[in-house]
Amino acid sequence: MSSGGRILAGADRNITFTGATLQIGTELPGAVPTAAGLLTLQTTGTGLLTMQTGSILDFDLFSGAGQGDNTGIVASADRAIILGGVDLSSSTILKVANPTGMTTWAANDQWRLFDWTGLSGPVSGSIAAFDLPSLPDGLTWNTADLLTSGVLSISLVPEPSRVIFLVFGAMSLLSRRRR
Repeated sequence: MSSGGRILAGADRNITFTGATLQIGTELPGAVPTAAGLLTLQTTGTGLLTMQTGSILDFDLFSGAGQGDNTGIVASADRAIILGGVDLSSSTILKVANPTGMTTWAANDQWRLFDWTGLSGPVSGSIAAFDLPSLPDGLTWNTADLLTSGVLSISLVPEPSRVIFLVFGAMSLLSRRRR
């Protein structure tokens, strides 16, 4: 794993990115990333980490496709440790790359991209768009837990026929109960 970096704002000061790409790994722009990096962004008091209009959070996944829960393996993905408050604009983009060319993706694979344990309050705002690696048919990226647990995961895409059967099954159960 690459060594980490740290951005620490003075007391009650903000860290603000406007239309910028925050590359979490430690590689230089344009260089091919070779190992996961840690970046700590810390504000104190009333200070906030603010991602304003057009800002991009850029992460890399390095290992763990087909291996399930990688959240405890720091070397599997870049990780941002956020301490203090955070405000994401409605146009923040999350970009995740696959520089090692992993192909054995599987349902329930997961990586921790954010460590929110040092937040002074809940994440304000949301991520507007996602630029994620392509997955095989039948799999989809699950971003639902990113702003709570910091985890990006892979889920199965429900087959339309299964969804229809589940709906009809639920309707049948409800109609039986009414009789």
